[in-house]
Amino acid sequence: MRNNKRQKEFLLPSEAVDICGFDPSEALCLRVERDVLVAIPADMTALQTVHVIDALTCLSAELLGKLKDACGPCRGCPDGCPYEGVYGPEAELSEEIRAEMGIPEGYKLHVEVREGVAHITDGGQRHDITDVPPAVRRMLEDIGACAGSLDELMMLDGEVVHHG
Repeated sequence: MRNNKRQKEFLLPSEAVDICGFDPSEALCLRVERDVLVAIPADMTALQTVHVIDALTCLSAELLGKLKDACGPCRGCPDGCPYEGVYGPEAELSEEIRAEMGIPEGYKLHVEVREGVAHITDGGQRHDITDVPPAVRRMLEDIGACAGSLDELMMLDGEVVHHG
């Protein structure tokens, strides 16, 4: 198989090539996103395109299910979901102010408003529910996953929810 962009050769296990039905002389297109690498033929027929969509849809559904299992079901908070409409960080500060306050770059901030004054402190974690893209949040909401548990899982940086 060839990586068309760099014109370098790379090897795929023959079993993988057999399952995929790739022609070994055919150029591949690699799609690289954070935490994922997908190899597909550079040129695809309609049927091949349908097969890729089906495979990625099934993988997405499987991963959403794993995440829902890890979060548990939404049981409905008595006063409504506190995560509804929470899609961005509470506050942002420049690198200089973060350094002055001793808050590491990339860490979340916590905002507490008292008597009309916002008090900003280190949130103590690198990730939270605001790092989950809105489309993924909606899919998890649609399948009944608990947003509060998702937030907790995101804060547990490194918590494994899927074993390949």
